[in-house]
Amino acid sequence: MSWNHDLFHFINHDMANPALDVFFTILVILGTIYVWMLLCPVLWFKKRRSEAVDLFFLLLVVLAITTLLKFIFAAPRPEDVRLVPLPFAGYSPWDAYSFPSNHAARAFACALFLSARFRKWMIPLFVYAFLIGFAKIYVGAHYPLDIIGGAVFGGVMGWLFIQLRRYPPYALRRERLVSWIEDVGRRLLGKSQKEASRLPNNDSVLL
Repeated sequence: MSWNHDLFHFINHDMANPALDVFFTILVILGTIYVWMLLCPVLWFKKRRSEAVDLFFLLLVVLAITTLLKFIFAAPRPEDVRLVPLPFAGYSPWDAYSFPSNHAARAFACALFLSARFRKWMIPLFVYAFLIGFAKIYVGAHYPLDIIGGAVFGGVMGWLFIQLRRYPPYALRRERLVSWIEDVGRRLLGKSQKEASRLPNNDSVLL
């Protein structure tokens, strides 16, 4: 597809700029699964615990399926690229292929899922997802078609998880998991408090 390569060349080569190199490199890092996973404990301690569990499983499912799809399509990474130096070198063996973009799939899945729960964040989430996808083209990691494919797949997965929340068997098991995690947390907290109470008081030691 000539448009796919032409658009890639325009974004990766013609838009080259040192300031944009830094900006889009930061976006690529912020689009990794490790950064998205940080939202899970944030949601948990904000008392949005079912959403935290859903997001955790959504991220894992998207990662697993996109990795599988990469091997099925076996699309090579872009050639003749202006690679922007990243804090990590090369690609792992399971991420050697290009289609679909895992970053785009993850970003759009999370954007759709979270915007359904937090309406006021809809526009920022989708702008963020778009910029992450654009960043992967800019740094030379993906063709535009990889990003489009990832965004579509991610949107489908986000929609499916929104529907899954309403599926009684899943909702029941999720709430049981939430209760179990809360129970484990209370036990660990109670144990640490009990151990702390056994420590000698500094005032009494001085006396």
